[in-house]
Amino acid sequence: MSSNRNYSPLTIKLLFGSAGGRCSMCKTKIVLNATENDGVAQIGEIAHIIGSSEYGPRGDGNFPEDKLDDYENLILLCPSCHKKIDKQPNSYSPSGLHEIKSNHEKWVDEQLEVSNLEISSKELDRIIKNISSGDYESSFSFEEFEHIDVSDKIDKNDFSNQVKRFLDIGLMKTYEVKSFVTEMDKLDKNFINRLKSFFKVKYLELKEKYDDNDEIFLELWNYIKKDANSFIEEAAALSVLCYMFELCEVFEK
Repeated sequence: MSSNRNYSPLTIKLLFGSAGGRCSMCKTKIVLNATENDGVAQIGEIAHIIGSSEYGPRGDGNFPEDKLDDYENLILLCPSCHKKIDKQPNSYSPSGLHEIKSNHEKWVDEQLEVSNLEISSKELDRIIKNISSGDYESSFSFEEFEHIDVSDKIDKNDFSNQVKRFLDIGLMKTYEVKSFVTEMDKLDKNFINRLKSFFKVKYLELKEKYDDNDEIFLELWNYIKKDANSFIEEAAALSVLCYMFELCEVFEK
């Protein structure tokens, strides 16, 4: 059994997104915001549930080697917790780690859902102004087009269950996002078109780079929620993304 690491970029994004950028055991944030003296720092570590080596912690010579680096066999941890599970493998069995991972992801979903209820105009203002400040006015001409049902659009884009969970959460708040954007458009008559254009530009840039819609969705969310300091800000960014998913031609219908 090989000990080489071969995580796909999509696997890493799903792992970080589903874990909420936090250690799956102690819930410490593992993506540190930039400071006056340093840039953003990533201190998280990807740990194998079934060991990457047959002779290492939780090693299993019968486990398929080509599945070792799959999302299902990985858990996101801080350095301390990673060391803990590898130093005490009998206390942290594969089944126990799967349960820890599952419970943590459910906790992240719950935090996003609860935070959705607390989103105010302050969070939406910060998120939307940040992404609509560029000069996108003449990038695209938007015409009326026929909307399809959101569930049909989700199915058409073949999202994974993890991304579908995020969409379900974010779509619960799109009415509030729409109300906020509508009010902003009264003050700035080109606001909505500029916002649409921003998303279209970013979407097409990512579509050139990635083939998988999961990866594009997660990259868009990461871009919008950059420097987020709380689940409320992350939930606000998710709701804005889901509103634009519903409103305009990002992710073709």
